[in-house]
Amino acid sequence: MDIKAIRAALSDKPENLGDGLILVDENNRVRVFNTNVEQLFSIRGKEARNRKIDEVIPQANLLELFSKALKERVVLSNVEVILTEPQERILNINIIPIFSEEDRQYRGALLLITDLTQKIMLIEKIVHQSRLFTVSSLTSWVAHEIRNPLTSMNVHFELLRSEIQGMKNRSPEVDHLIDTLQEEVLRLDRNLSNFLNSGRLPPPEKVPLQINQVIKSVVDFQYPVARLSNVVIQMELEEDLPLVELDEDQFRLVLLNLIRNAIQAMPEGGNLKILTRKTENYIEVEVSDTGCGIPKEDLDKIFDFLYTTKEHGSGLGLPIAQKIVRGHHGKIEVTSEKDKGTVFTVKLPISS
Repeated sequence: MDIKAIRAALSDKPENLGDGLILVDENNRVRVFNTNVEQLFSIRGKEARNRKIDEVIPQANLLELFSKALKERVVLSNVEVILTEPQERILNINIIPIFSEEDRQYRGALLLITDLTQKIMLIEKIVHQSRLFTVSSLTSWVAHEIRNPLTSMNVHFELLRSEIQGMKNRSPEVDHLIDTLQEEVLRLDRNLSNFLNSGRLPPPEKVPLQINQVIKSVVDFQYPVARLSNVVIQMELEEDLPLVELDEDQFRLVLLNLIRNAIQAMPEGGNLKILTRKTENYIEVEVSDTGCGIPKEDLDKIFDFLYTTKEHGSGLGLPIAQKIVRGHHGKIEVTSEKDKGTVFTVKLPISS
């Protein structure tokens, strides 16, 4: 891919993307630095351009993300990072390394940065002040607050796609990345739309599916996050399983929540194991980690609405996961041992 062509396509209207945008060349020198990034890092674009990215963004955690994406030649998408200077911010980061199609040489990278701070602070404030909210009212509010930026993100992806559409020697990896990100945004938007339309978790629209294929797709999407966290994902998926009646979008939420919780339970890295097996009446999906474990006194509360032990937790993920599984006439069980790890087992009835 021609980095000059990307720069030309973006430089006319980089602010239209809405998010922070940085484009660097093969020497990691800044070529595009829009005003949204200027506000985040308190540096003017003309001062940042032509300087090395580590001179412009000195934060170690951001630079570590950037280095890993380049070294491992992977796209990092939707990674949450806490920025400490010039003021504390919670950022959503996407890093897209760019390689030439002919010789696979590094040609630069694109960074898309979204500031989530105000939205997260607002949600946390509402959660703390509204512990008596019903599940339906709070879920509807959260869905509404998140759905608007999701729509904006989808528009931005389309704009980015149109900007690079006519470029010569465009790497197919960029198109694949945009397709993947857009697919996940649309999937989340569909779920949130259902929440808004019904005021509650809607009945699942189930079709017979190969559950192993759904699991592989979710793991593939979460793999960069796990790798960045030094978490090794191991899959032991029993072959030739019977079909399971699933609402794929809803079940992906269950898997994403369990995988995310497992990764967060291993801040120093560890092993995450996902296995499937057939029993007499169920297909079981087991997600286990080697993390810190859940204290015994908390095990009976983790599925309670708004109950959380995490500093930035909402207490929504596991209750929603449990509701989804029950909506599939299944059950979700948990066992845990402090400092040794946690095992979640989802049991789903086999299709007749």
